[in-house]
Amino acid sequence: MRISYPDYIRLVIETYKCKRGNNELSSLLIHPTYSKIKKECLSVYNNRYEKKDEKALNNFFGFEENGKSLFQLMKASHVDKFKPLQNYLLGKTERTDDKNVELLAWLIDFQHRPYVFDKDFILSNEELALITNKGQNITVEKAEENHSQIEEIVIETAFKKIQEQQGEVNKEPQVLITTVAETSSKKKKSKGVLIIILILVSCTAGIYTVWKGKGSANTTCAYWAGDRYQEVSCSEDPGRRLIITIDPEKVKSFKRITRVDTITEVSIGKVYYIKDSNKIKYYTEGGKYPEDLTRNLRVLSRYMFEKYLRKEEPSPGNSFPLSKE
Repeated sequence: MRISYPDYIRLVIETYKCKRGNNELSSLLIHPTYSKIKKECLSVYNNRYEKKDEKALNNFFGFEENGKSLFQLMKASHVDKFKPLQNYLLGKTERTDDKNVELLAWLIDFQHRPYVFDKDFILSNEELALITNKGQNITVEKAEENHSQIEEIVIETAFKKIQEQQGEVNKEPQVLITTVAETSSKKKKSKGVLIIILILVSCTAGIYTVWKGKGSANTTCAYWAGDRYQEVSCSEDPGRRLIITIDPEKVKSFKRITRVDTITEVSIGKVYYIKDSNKIKYYTEGGKYPEDLTRNLRVLSRYMFEKYLRKEEPSPGNSFPLSKE
C-alpha cells in the first residue's frame, strides 16, 4: 500500500518507542543525549552501513569533499547537531526536520527506509494498526493483560489454517499447535501481539507439513541441538522441539562457534554473529538465528572484531578453519 509521509514519520517514531520498550535498542538510544546519538551513529556506520542510506546520511552530515569521507564527517560533527533529534525523541518537540526522521530510521534499522514518494510499502498488521488507529498505540502492557486471549486466538487461527491447507481434521495439528504455543511462551512477551500471531500461524503450518513428510527432495528435517542442527525423520513426533526443513549441506556446515578464541582477523566477513540477552554468539555461516527464526545473523565486521575479539593471535593449529577464497 502507499502511505503518506506523515504516516511514514509516525511509523518511524512508534517503531522507536516499541523497540525501546522491548529493550531491542542500543543502550545509547534508550536514554539519548547528544553525545550518545553521535556515538551510535559511528557504531551503526561501522556495523551495518548500506548503500540505500547514503542519501539520508549525506543530507544530515554533508557530502564527501576535500578528501574527507562520510565517516570522517560524521566523526567531526559537533554534538549540537543532534540536539533537534534528541528533543524530538524526548517529546520536547512535536515535529522535527525530515533529515532527523531519516537518521532515526537508519539508527533503529527501520525496514521501510528511506521514504520514497508513491512507493508501495508492505506493512505488517501491527504497522497498519498504527496508521489506522491514530493515537492508539499497541503497548506491551496491553498485550500482557490480554495474554490468555491471545493464546486462544493463536491456537484457533493456526488450527483453521492447517485445516485449510491439509483438508483434514485430526488430532495431530492440536499436538503441534500446543508445542508451538509452549515454545512461543518462552520468548519475550514484549513482541507485538499481531506479529506473534502471524509468526505462530506460519510456523505451525510449516512444521505440520514437515512432520507429515511432505518436504522438498532437496531438504531434510532437523532441530537445533544447542550448537548444531540435528537431523531427524520428518515423521518423528517433535515433542517440545521445533523441527524445520533445511538444506542437508547446511546441517553439516552450520554450527555455533563455542571457542571464541579461535576467531581471528581472517574471520572478518566470514563468521556471523548475533546479540541475544547481552551475549554475543558466533556462527560458521549466515542465515536465520536458530533460537529465534524471526531474526537474521549478521556478518562479522572489522568494527565488531576490534571491539569484542581483538586479542593476541592464537597459534595456527588453534585457528578457526575457514575456506580459502
